[in-house]
Amino acid sequence: MPDNYSRACGASVVESVSIKPAVGAGDKIRSWLSATEQWIAAGRPERDAAEQHLIADVCRGCEHYGKDPLLPIVMGGGTCKACGCGLQPERSLFNALRYATWRCKLGRWNPLIAAGLVGWIKFTPADQSPP
Repeated sequence: MPDNYSRACGASVVESVSIKPAVGAGDKIRSWLSATEQWIAAGRPERDAAEQHLIADVCRGCEHYGKDPLLPIVMGGGTCKACGCGLQPERSLFNALRYATWRCKLGRWNPLIAAGLVGWIKFTPADQSPP
């Protein structure tokens, strides 16, 4: 075969477009476990129902929000497609809204936190260095 049949690819990379893989079950479990460990280590601070509903309203307006296939009518909850967080106000299990140590990885809750409408406790792990 002659060498002139091969050529360099002329396609250009578009840097402004980033395609993220869908959040899988393993990612959701790891995210929830990490959030729960931080929450427990911080003393289990919780947001009240009113705070959870304020955050849920922000989440429902986000392009990454997906309705919870199990309890969409009963609890009106959903899931974040960007990080896999459970977004079910007033639900006790798999509910990122409840943990006062958790916040939106995309920064969507920051205006509520800055305005003092929603509590957020910055989790800082204890120093693990030897004495």
